[in-house]
This record gives sequence, structure tokens and C-alpha cells, in this order.
Amino acid sequence: GATADYVWAHSCCSCHDLRQALDNPDVTAIEADLIFQDGQPMMHHPGHGTPDQSLRDFLQAIVAHGRSRGPRIQVVKLDFKQLQAVEPSLQMLRREFWTPLGDLAVEVWLNADVLPGPNSRSTPRIPAADFCQLCCGICPGVALSLGWTCAPGPERFTARDADG
Repeated sequence: GATADYVWAHSCCSCHDLRQALDNPDVTAIEADLIFQDGQPMMHHPGHGTPDQSLRDFLQAIVAHGRSRGPRIQVVKLDFKQLQAVEPSLQMLRREFWTPLGDLAVEVWLNADVLPGPNSRSTPRIPAADFCQLCCGICPGVALSLGWTCAPGPERFTARDADG
């Protein structure tokens, strides 16, 4: 479907938030953040408590839900917060979950803020070239969702931002 047709559950990083999203019959798209901690990809938004589920647990829950209740979830958007999380996450996704998610018609979108944006003009934590090379090399054909780093302040997006 078109992007506007999705009903999103954002920041489903905790087991509780993911369960709420999966139990909500209106939700068709799930977004969650990723970091690398304790030697593995973890679902977590920096600055928001302690992570309580790994990427593996997160994806297993989505696949199990789709198999038991039918394929309602159409999109899973993984928002990378650290470069260290990208390669091990993509390797796991490709090796263990690419076929099960595809069988359920779940699209995977890979997101990172790779461009300097308003009030945050320093070099992004995740370099665009590194992110795109890893994503396209490990998961060819995957949907990329590239974003800008932003911070509160007076500066706004400009036409130059959109031109890259």
C-alpha cells in the first residue's frame, strides 16, 4: 500500500510497546530503534531506560504474530542509532528472518539519520556512504529510509538540505 495507508506504531523498542502494537488491530507498520550493546543488536532509543529485547527477540515476535494471527503487519522500519549496530543486524536479518518476513509479505525499511540537518550541522553519527554500502551489500533491494540529524532550535530545513 501507499505510505499514507499505513497505521504506525513508533518506538516499539520495549517488549511491552511491541506487544501493544502487535495487539492493536489497526497497526500495520512498526518502527523501532537499534543500538549495539553487550555484543548484540538491541532494540533501544538512547536515553530512554534500559533495553529489554534484542533484535532477534523483536523479529521473532513479529514473525510469530504473523504466523499465528495472519499477516497484518506490512512494514517493519528499523531505525539505526549507531553504526556498530548496522552490520550485525543486517547479517542476522538476512540469515534468519529474510525468508520468514517475506513469506508474511512484511517489507523491511532500513533507516538512519545520515545527513546533517537543522540545528545539527555536524557530521552525522552514521556516515551515509557506510550505511548505504552495508545495507545494499548485505540486503540487496531493501528499502532505505534516509533522514537528517535534527535538534531543537531556530534553524529550519532549506532547499539545500533537500539537494543533499
